Amino acid sequence: MKICLVFTPFHRPNSIPFGIAYLKSNLERNIPKVRVKNIDLNVIFFNRVIQEGLNGLGKQCLSNDLECIPLENLVVSGEIKRISERLKKRPSTQKDFNLYVNDAYIFEKFYKEVIDCYQPLFKSFIEQDILTGVLAKILHQDVERILTEEPEIVGFSILAENNFSYSLALAKLIKLRTKIPVILGGAMMAHLEARELLEAFDFIDFIFHGESEIALEKFIKFFPSKKFDKVPSLAYRKGHHIQVHEREYINDLDVIPFPDFSDFDLESYISPEKVLPVISSRGCYWKRCAFCTHNLPYSNYLRCRQIKNVIDELEAQMARFKIRHFLFVDESISPNRLREMSEEILKRDLPVYYGAEGMRPEDDLSYELLEKSYDSGLRWIYLGVESVTQRLLNKMDKGTNVEAVKGIIENCYKIGICPFISYMIGFPTQTEKELREECLFLKEHLPYSTVETSLFTLLKGSSVLNNPDKYKIAVHSQKVLFEMNNKVVHSPVFNFVPKKGLTTHMAEKIADNELFSESHTSFDEIMNTVLSATPFRLSPIDIKTDHLKNYLSSAIKILNTKKLKIEEDYRHFLLGISYKQLNQLELAVAGFERAEKIALEEKFKAKIRFQLGECYERKGRYHEAIHSYEKALEIFSNNGAVYLGLGRALFYLKEYQEAIKKLNKALELNYKEGQVHYLLGFCYEKINNYKKAIAEFKKAEKVEPEDSRINFFLFRRYRSIGQLEHANRELDKWALKFKRIQHRAKSK
Repeated sequence: MKICLVFTPFHRPNSIPFGIAYLKSNLERNIPKVRVKNIDLNVIFFNRVIQEGLNGLGKQCLSNDLECIPLENLVVSGEIKRISERLKKRPSTQKDFNLYVNDAYIFEKFYKEVIDCYQPLFKSFIEQDILTGVLAKILHQDVERILTEEPEIVGFSILAENNFSYSLALAKLIKLRTKIPVILGGAMMAHLEARELLEAFDFIDFIFHGESEIALEKFIKFFPSKKFDKVPSLAYRKGHHIQVHEREYINDLDVIPFPDFSDFDLESYISPEKVLPVISSRGCYWKRCAFCTHNLPYSNYLRCRQIKNVIDELEAQMARFKIRHFLFVDESISPNRLREMSEEILKRDLPVYYGAEGMRPEDDLSYELLEKSYDSGLRWIYLGVESVTQRLLNKMDKGTNVEAVKGIIENCYKIGICPFISYMIGFPTQTEKELREECLFLKEHLPYSTVETSLFTLLKGSSVLNNPDKYKIAVHSQKVLFEMNNKVVHSPVFNFVPKKGLTTHMAEKIADNELFSESHTSFDEIMNTVLSATPFRLSPIDIKTDHLKNYLSSAIKILNTKKLKIEEDYRHFLLGISYKQLNQLELAVAGFERAEKIALEEKFKAKIRFQLGECYERKGRYHEAIHSYEKALEIFSNNGAVYLGLGRALFYLKEYQEAIKKLNKALELNYKEGQVHYLLGFCYEKINNYKKAIAEFKKAEKVEPEDSRINFFLFRRYRSIGQLEHANRELDKWALKFKRIQHRAKSK
């Protein structure tokens, strides 16, 4: 029997999938007649994009976001290709390292924008059968790649929401062409309702919603008879009913053979060194964090491999793949377990470098232990700090204390280990004062570490969701991933409103302003594991705008050669985008006007007209801007960006009543509410409706709490109508925010 297991985009193209590598090794060892072919379509996708381009993605994107252009000018010009090649080379000097950081920043921006542009295309195909040309091309290529293997079963490994849509789209196409059974598995399945998935998607046959090594083995053995009653963690249709079996967990992890990465081209991953993932345990030894649901795929108790078995794996993979970099991807690694692994590595004198996820910054993570771990090859650790306010740590039930956190970060720096601080923004009841103090702490420790901030998310199965009164929140609806044929697939995420403390939106605005007012990039786990083993310190480095200018200037030269295999209207459009990003507006207008003249597709013309409108507006050609925006509205009739542009242009032409109408339409569409309320405040001010002006400025402040200008204008308006007490309060707020801005400028 031939089985094809597939890992799909979108994940960073430096990460080697290990879930399907475990399934391959286990099946081929225990069922000799089975052959498993693993395909990492994620790295194949990104290498294809780098080599061949995005095939006009920005032109065909179904997104209503007219501002979304995924740096395609850098792709067609070959700049992304050159950046990716440089990212595969280990920096040898501090100067090289600094350039590496800038390349990583551009590639990360490109990676995220590609995801944002593709996801609406996948959703439209899955829900409405709309298959655009750019999506059809890549999906049909991928289906051919899978079917060439002549599999009897196809399985998709879904790690997170990012690669869910891509997997569903491929499954749907496979079912349109064949009768091959399709399976969904992976960690994401433990967070969704298997019954909902089978009811919504008739092209999915089976779902594994728990650990799959033993379960899939049993499934294959029973596959000829189709008697799956004894297969654990399985959901499937049985007649007109859906069967969902209970999960079963593997108690002895040492019985599972080492993962087999032989199907992956390790040289194709975008990283200076090959880094293999290792998991030494499943589950979490703490398992009490109020926000966390990572335990769902692994049960509620910790199971550990024998230390000898873990280090045997390192030795075996080093010998087989000629590598020396590893990343431990455990949910949690206790200090005692880190000590035992370090001692075993030292005992065997293995020349390895490794990173470790899942570290709690607790007292037992001592200087002596960190030093020993460094000697064994540890160069990077992911510290689940989440907060440096003791009240919040207690509320989260983290079981850590602030002093230990500070000491561990500083000890890591002294020893030579790069700590990667995971920090949560907007946990329920967090106050503005607490958040600002935490941001100050994090900035003080940026020279010692890198920081990853995440916005608090209310998840199904978390203690916060199960105890809303304790955490002072009002739980609203559960979010929806897909809706089709009157069936709904829910996300594991819930909407909520805090009854006390900051909203997540306000917390995000404050943190963005306080922490990342200067450009800063942090590497992902793979890059960190490799680069922390260099002598160059991972520290905040400003992303110099001239580097992006250099990339864009190079792109313009190549776009002007006319040698690229892209449509002429799109070439001029990308030239316009490039010049616009460089603020060379005359040249940008020329590019867009030429693109508009020769473009045939009306939707693409509307995108061009929106860009033209923005350029005209920035040049003060407001009548032409209004004309372009109105033409764009003929296609994008419900687009907030267009209405905001119209509102701005009308404001500058002193047509305040018309501007108010357009801006209110943008508000109805929930578009950039802070900017819209801000501009509405000025409109009402100009027509002497000071009461409404004040109301709009106050609404703007709620959305943009860090914008000191709003308080200045509120001060001015209150003073003009004689409300001096209110005026003085706004002046004090303006002075406080302005002082923070000056402090940040000095720090930078």
